[in-house]
Amino acid sequence: MEEADFVLADVHSPPVGKPTVVLSTDSVYSDRDQTTKVRPKGRMKEEDPILIPSVLDQRCGEVIACVSVEHAYCMTEDSTLILRCFETYGPRIKTGFIASLFKGDSLPLYRPGYQVRTFLYEDDFLFMFERMVTRFLKGQIVGIFNVGSEEEVSLKRLYETFQQLDTTKPIVEARAPRAYRWWVVPDLTRVQALTQWTSSKTIRAGLWDLQSQGFRDDHE
Repeated sequence: MEEADFVLADVHSPPVGKPTVVLSTDSVYSDRDQTTKVRPKGRMKEEDPILIPSVLDQRCGEVIACVSVEHAYCMTEDSTLILRCFETYGPRIKTGFIASLFKGDSLPLYRPGYQVRTFLYEDDFLFMFERMVTRFLKGQIVGIFNVGSEEEVSLKRLYETFQQLDTTKPIVEARAPRAYRWWVVPDLTRVQALTQWTSSKTIRAGLWDLQSQGFRDDHE
């Protein structure tokens, strides 16, 4: 999609020779070290090493694709803003993790359920996006920035909260895959300093808003 002063692209789009805002994903981050051991939990910084634990990792292809496109854009002579977007949800977002909870018959959970994620409401995403792009177009920033929520939520707690909306969906536990990411938490130091943003909606409030707006009915 072309805008007046820049192009909005994603990781499937090649460089176009124009100032570009690229929407990347958190898939470039790993919670493991070079020996494939899970590292102590911490927030993922933009400069953190991007690790692919194994070619057997189901995410391997996605990681390589994202990193390759980010690199291609960074090597162009045109200015580029890359936003690594962590999980985002809202009434206009019909795909993703939160949408899958509304659509599914159950709540699948890998034991023991303490994996940590963050979930950013779409209004907060748009707030951050607008301010980052404004600074980008003024020539004040370029490079890679995380965009996500500062609220860390275990999936077990998320599912228990969701069950308060829909008591008919059971939590179904299963064994986690070998390459499963146990924590995916962004470091938002840089983007918060630029936007003066703080989260306006907790995941609990966001789920209740979706229910009140008929999001459940949209997915039946």
